[in-house]
Amino acid sequence: MEKFRGKIKLIGEFPYSESGDWNIGYAHYFENKGRTFSFERKTNFLNSICTDGVAYEIIVEFYNSDFNRVDRIYYLVDENNKELVKKDCTLNYDYPYKVSNNLKSYLKRINYGS
Repeated sequence: MEKFRGKIKLIGEFPYSESGDWNIGYAHYFENKGRTFSFERKTNFLNSICTDGVAYEIIVEFYNSDFNRVDRIYYLVDENNKELVKKDCTLNYDYPYKVSNNLKSYLKRINYGS
């Protein structure tokens, strides 16, 4: 555990609408040398057309040490965990987002420390 002390392992951003119609969670996971090994985006939103309630979209991507994606998990479900069909849904909150390949590039992108 000592080798992880003082190192950033996870950074998250959590934008949301003041009306409560949607919220998004973006999470970068970093290995000990600061390289991104996983990225997760969780979105929940109303007005998707494919369900009367809340739709939940979850994307998890895994990367190797060269930042090549090696696996991807995708879910789109309703509040009862029933699978939804993406082509039947309106994904109004599918905003573009850049996945940083390492901690340094992430901090530079958000202008941290400059």
